[in-house]
Amino acid sequence: MAHHGRINSLIDELIITSTGLSAKSDVLKFKNIQQSVSHTLRNSRSGRINQFEVNTRLEGLEEKFRILNNDELANAFHDRLRALSSISNRWTPEILAFLLQLSDKPVEKVKVEDLASLKPPVAPAPLTWDDILAEDPLDNQNGLWDDVDFAGDDSNDDEVIMLPQSKGPPTTQDFIMHGDYDSAKARDALVVDLAFKEIDEIAEAQFWRSDYKTQEVPEHLNGDGPEIEPRIVVTETQMVREAIFMLLGLPSTIFGHDSNGPVIPSSRYCIHHASSHSLDHFLHTFAMMGGQLRVIRESTCTKETIPFMQTFQVAVRARLQVLDGVLSEMQARFIAPKETFSTTLLSLFTEIQNAVAPLLQVSKVIATSKLVEQKKTPFTVLELLYDTISTNQSIGDEENYRYMTQLFLECFETYLKPIRIWMDTGELADRGHMFFVKRKEEDLPLASIWSGQYSLVSDSDGKFHAPRFLDLKIKKIFMTGKSVMFMKHLGHDEMTDLDTIDSELPLDYTRVCGSEAFQNLSPFSELFSTGLDKWVANKHRSSSQRLREILESRCGLSRALDALEYIYFSRDGSISNQIADTIFDRMDCGKGAWNDRFILTEFFRLSFGLLSCVDVQKLAIRSLESRDDRQSSRRSVKNLTTLQVNYALPWTVANIVKQQSISTYQRILVFLLQVQRAKYLLGRLQLPKNGQAAIGNENPLIYSLRHRLLWFSNTLQSYLTGVVLSEATAEMRVKLTQAEDLDEMIAVHESYILRLQDQCLLSDKLDSIHQAITSMLDLTILFSDVYTEYLGPKLSKPTDRSAMSQSRPSRVRRKSQSSDDEEQHTDGNANIIDAPPLSKPLIGDRLRKIHLTFNKLCSFVQAGLQGLSRTGAEPCWEVLADMLATGLQRKAGS
Repeated sequence: MAHHGRINSLIDELIITSTGLSAKSDVLKFKNIQQSVSHTLRNSRSGRINQFEVNTRLEGLEEKFRILNNDELANAFHDRLRALSSISNRWTPEILAFLLQLSDKPVEKVKVEDLASLKPPVAPAPLTWDDILAEDPLDNQNGLWDDVDFAGDDSNDDEVIMLPQSKGPPTTQDFIMHGDYDSAKARDALVVDLAFKEIDEIAEAQFWRSDYKTQEVPEHLNGDGPEIEPRIVVTETQMVREAIFMLLGLPSTIFGHDSNGPVIPSSRYCIHHASSHSLDHFLHTFAMMGGQLRVIRESTCTKETIPFMQTFQVAVRARLQVLDGVLSEMQARFIAPKETFSTTLLSLFTEIQNAVAPLLQVSKVIATSKLVEQKKTPFTVLELLYDTISTNQSIGDEENYRYMTQLFLECFETYLKPIRIWMDTGELADRGHMFFVKRKEEDLPLASIWSGQYSLVSDSDGKFHAPRFLDLKIKKIFMTGKSVMFMKHLGHDEMTDLDTIDSELPLDYTRVCGSEAFQNLSPFSELFSTGLDKWVANKHRSSSQRLREILESRCGLSRALDALEYIYFSRDGSISNQIADTIFDRMDCGKGAWNDRFILTEFFRLSFGLLSCVDVQKLAIRSLESRDDRQSSRRSVKNLTTLQVNYALPWTVANIVKQQSISTYQRILVFLLQVQRAKYLLGRLQLPKNGQAAIGNENPLIYSLRHRLLWFSNTLQSYLTGVVLSEATAEMRVKLTQAEDLDEMIAVHESYILRLQDQCLLSDKLDSIHQAITSMLDLTILFSDVYTEYLGPKLSKPTDRSAMSQSRPSRVRRKSQSSDDEEQHTDGNANIIDAPPLSKPLIGDRLRKIHLTFNKLCSFVQAGLQGLSRTGAEPCWEVLADMLATGLQRKAGS
């Protein structure tokens, strides 16, 4: 750990020396450079220099000098190498290797004469006393070194040197110079006469002293109630000075306050020419302003961890300094007036009120924010500043409007920094958990990275963790950052340099409100929203357009949607019919598993192999059918639900087409196969002609029933493919091209899937109608079985659909088995199962029961769709209901 700490400290010192940055000046950039340097050092493969190789190169260089007939240089080189060997350390090989790398043609460019300039300068000889005495001898000129006899008499001792007389009182020095020194006189000379008049004036001005002599107070200054303490008369200048002291946050005699209480003026002091009521009003007004300024001063001394609150503190502190400068100029004007003027509380009040008015609004914002629990609403200050600006604009207070707007924009610019980083780099900056975007700790699969990796932070009421004036822009900001993050995963790391982010033009007063903002009739909320919208929309549009281009050009979004349409929606009828016929042939052949996943997967891949939009290697077939269900696989169209067609989408497209949507694609494919199953069975039946076997007088019923079943199957297939799938898919593709971002594309596709569920009658609320339609399709299988069982296989068209199909066994069934099979077709929808063993006299009854059940079910479907269409739901339901109603009327008429 000590080694790593030493390396980190060296890295920090290297960064500071090379770039001039420090952790205090720019934390984020310094941290990025530090991580880059540390990563480079950790991945460095360079080891220690081979000292033997360095020695060999040096010996070779010396030999080269001698070969080139430069023995003088070789000798000098050899002497210095030998001298270096005695003072070398562990880093000597690295230093010598570095010098060898820097050398450039030493034989041609190095001169031995130049070595003389490398010698250190000769140190001067040390200074000695001999040198000093030689320059300045210690002789006894003028008796300099003679001993002085202080006790000897001198005739000149009584002589007094006359000096000019001073005008002031004699001092001790005067007595000494005149020779008549006396200790008593000298002591008296030290005493200075005081100007008692000036001292009295100073004492009279110190009204805060406990021994201050109060003057007689006039009756009109005593007030209405009884006085507990005698009132002290002061001058108006003294009152002004005390008011300025209080506003500056300095101790004051007239104005006092508790540790956490308001500022309260003292009632002991009064002015001769002012009534007590007027003076109290002025003093309480000053006290109110001082108390609000005190709230601001205390708030600037607290420790804040939220960045924009730190900016708020700095901005308010700067404005307090401006106010303190104004108050200091007022005080200087009263102390040293340059011109004659009268000092009055009224003039001071007017002047101070104009200077303090903006800060009083700031104080109100701070006081209100303290009433709110900061953990729940940490953005209260920003929201209160925003509301105060709107209020100032509405009442026409231009000065305070500009003042509060500039303060708000300074704080908001700091709050905007993590938003800039998120929108430009797709990364979350640690801002004390004040950002409204959070990232899951674990890494999610790429197929769900868009919707699952990042999310918006909100409280229990569903409000975003952001100032309320940003609610309409949060989603765009969120989408922009996610788009940049998504492009990084795609390999398009177009990260904006942090210097570029910091150098962007800020949202200052001019950019938001204009140079003549107050003449603009637009409210501030609209001006601010417009300025911020332009900035957000520009970044959002740029990242969204780049992501759309990448999804289309590199990820093949359109090709993937085409593949889904071909595979699941039967866009190419020839391919879908070929696949369906092959599956149905294998179902009817009766040998082996009709849904063998290997065979079906291979056949699907061969069928779609000619389509450029389908990657057949991603296509696979699965079956959920058990071994026991295979015996009854052809008894109902519901058995086709066990067939699952899986197409693996690229992870980029899978973020748009979710796995839940693929299940809807699967259900639609099964529904289409069920309709094709009914058509397949009806189409392979060969009805009796003249001269062929007949069922008594039941031929018209057979023709009618087959016609009705075939009509219903064709109508249903036409509705699904022509009315629903093609129209909805085309509309969805148009909306996808118009979507602004990936979230809107996902919403478009999810809405498309939900609409397909309703239009294809697959939603839960339409389950009864879908079950009725499935039962009607099962009637085609029952009709085919009854018809084929009675008349025999000679009236069934032979099928040769695919080489994969096997020979079909005889369709003849035992009578008891036929009766059991009929029970599986009813599903509780028709009473056609209580039939005795099959016989010719009963065939007509069974056909009539099938006919009656079909009419009931068709009428139920038609009535249900008409009832739903009246509620203003999907218009296509009414289309299908009209198609069924028209068909039923024609069949009834015929």
